[in-house]
Amino acid sequence: RERGEDALVLESIARLLETEERLPETAALLVRASQAAWRLGDPDAARDYLEQAAATDPGDVVTWAFLADARAEGGNPQGAAEACESQARTSVVPSHQLAAWYRASQIWLEKLNDEERGVLALEQAMMIDAGYSDVFDRLSALYGARRNDVALVELLELRLAKLLADDARRLALSLQLAQTLAGMGDPQRARDVLDEVLAAHPEDEDALFTLAELQGKSGDHEGAEATYLRLSRLTLPARQSRRVFDALADLYLGGLGNLSRAEVALMEVLKRAPEDRPTLERLVVVHRRQDDVVRALEVQQQLVALSSSPEQRTAALVELAAIYETVARDPRKAEATLEALRKELPLSVTALRALASFFERQGQTAALHVLLDRAAGDARRAFSGGRFVTALFEVLG
Repeated sequence: RERGEDALVLESIARLLETEERLPETAALLVRASQAAWRLGDPDAARDYLEQAAATDPGDVVTWAFLADARAEGGNPQGAAEACESQARTSVVPSHQLAAWYRASQIWLEKLNDEERGVLALEQAMMIDAGYSDVFDRLSALYGARRNDVALVELLELRLAKLLADDARRLALSLQLAQTLAGMGDPQRARDVLDEVLAAHPEDEDALFTLAELQGKSGDHEGAEATYLRLSRLTLPARQSRRVFDALADLYLGGLGNLSRAEVALMEVLKRAPEDRPTLERLVVVHRRQDDVVRALEVQQQLVALSSSPEQRTAALVELAAIYETVARDPRKAEATLEALRKELPLSVTALRALASFFERQGQTAALHVLLDRAAGDARRAFSGGRFVTALFEVLG
């Protein structure tokens, strides 16, 4: 229609509204007046007509749909979201309800940063169709961020219930469900879910890792060992394979108490990462607990050679001296190692303390006094020479 016609439409509607008493017909006339006002370029009047229409007949779904658009364009996002919710409540068509709830959630979350209202709208959409757009992904992320595990479990179960048995998405969702159940302290339900997953996917890495971790945390060390061994027989990437043997070493050093198997597991890790310092340090612990002097010294000397900083080298040499002293029962070599370290790093407080502690344990009181007097003298000379090294304060202290 041309502008003149729209102006006549508004005049005609105004006259009709003066005599019309039926609410639905009044609301319909107000909606037509709003459309004419929009075409005339008067958005404020158009919104006013729609507001009147919604107040006159709150059950008219079309009015709420138009009003949501009008409020959004007028810079009223909260009003737009509320109109979308009213549209969803008044509609009897599920697809229309779903779209309205979803649009409301978008406005609450993206425009208004109102998580509470956004979650409520998404939950309504989820009840209609769990697979609509990104409803599930958004809602599960929000539940996870809020640590609402109970709601997340219900959401995952609802989603799984609506997926076919052969749907590829079931695997990831089932694993998420099992991990969530385990995290909220329900290991039996988590185990039930994992058993179902592994019945269908017996070699799934993620499911097996999740099961093994669940077994370990619940104290089923033998079960965890069996699951990790099952994983070790699969063809895994190097990183995952290392993860398996690291976990086995933890079990053998802990709950299962099997040093020889711990050694085998750690050697498997070193096949994949030959210079991994934490693994070498754990291997030293194994050899020390086995009273295997030769191999404990061999691995510890490897750690000394691999040291990349003075701090690492100091710690490694102090540990080497400890092995000489307590495992090899050779205090002379222990003392020689610590004396050499002291000469190499004369300002190292760690080296000084290690040697002082050694003299104290060995009952070498005179040597201890000489060492401390010498260290104090070195520190004073350094200060008087203008060498203000932080470690010297510790030596004098």
